[in-house]
Amino acid sequence: MWWWRKVRRAKNIPDQVRTELERFGETVIAMALANHTVGTYPLALNFLNNNWREAIDWLTERRDISARGRDRLETVEWALLILAIMGFVAIVPAIASEVAWLAVSFH
Repeated sequence: MWWWRKVRRAKNIPDQVRTELERFGETVIAMALANHTVGTYPLALNFLNNNWREAIDWLTERRDISARGRDRLETVEWALLILAIMGFVAIVPAIASEVAWLAVSFH
């Protein structure tokens, strides 16, 4: 849909680097980029020394994909809410006629 987040694809990441980024995962890469402490994530930091730009682009892409997923879920939630309201509005006349019939039969 037009209001969903546009995913900014990281096109300049080689396949081998993307595989390593996915192996470490979003959390480790983000923490390693934020901390710059060698003792915390030594393998990730050694990898990031040569690939920090690709890592940042990859994290941006992953965040956009996550945001788009949340946008899709919200769209489905709104659609279900609207359908439920429409169903309720459609059944109100039937309920009103039943209530009117019951009221007439008791008098």
